[in-house]
Amino acid sequence: MPSHSESDQNAGPLDGLQKIETAAGSGNTVIFVGKRSGWTSLFVTWFPVIAALCYGFVVPFVFTAWGETNLVLILTVWLCGWVLLVAVTLLGGTGRHLYAVDFERREIGHLNSGENVPLAVTLRQGSDGAELKLAQPLASGWHLNASERALAELRWEDAESIPPWRPIPLKAHLETRWKDGNLLVLLIVVGVPMFVMHLASETLGYFAISLGFVLVAWLLGQTVSWLLDCRDFRLLSGATA
Repeated sequence: MPSHSESDQNAGPLDGLQKIETAAGSGNTVIFVGKRSGWTSLFVTWFPVIAALCYGFVVPFVFTAWGETNLVLILTVWLCGWVLLVAVTLLGGTGRHLYAVDFERREIGHLNSGENVPLAVTLRQGSDGAELKLAQPLASGWHLNASERALAELRWEDAESIPPWRPIPLKAHLETRWKDGNLLVLLIVVGVPMFVMHLASETLGYFAISLGFVLVAWLLGQTVSWLLDCRDFRLLSGATA
């Protein structure tokens, strides 16, 4: 069985690329699915976790019933704002970065911003040395799981072998997010100092409650992330059918 390092070395430049499956004869344009929008990840997916952590760090310093009630009221207002933001995002906000490549005209467009540039590369000096980058960079940045050079060298015939993107079931989505270790790292980096604070304040009961809030908030945020993927898939599949 190959090791992770061997798998990484054998990985091709387009292995992380996925596309929206289109009907036969739909032209020479392919829609590629990129990474989740950074702002969406912060304010939609991770905001509930941030709010739960704020509760965990502040509650040891609340010494009166009124102070605790006031803290809960503030977090409730935050939650209402987050619910409104989620509703707006699900109705028409940004989920993932989406790119349309027109192989006939050799252009790439960032569908989220409406920006189009020629799919031509030139040698540019970067942090890792000279690299082939788009001659006219996208103002919105590059958010695909493939390099600009790899996409510029991609042919229409090769694009047919790229796997289609579709949301996985919710249970599998949550398992994947759990296994990527982000929540575990967060609990270690943030949970340890929080535990020390509650231990010193003799409020370990609130520490347990805070951890429960963090887990529930993480599940809530990841569920919304999955719903956004389902929405994007439904809209794009309908538009390209």
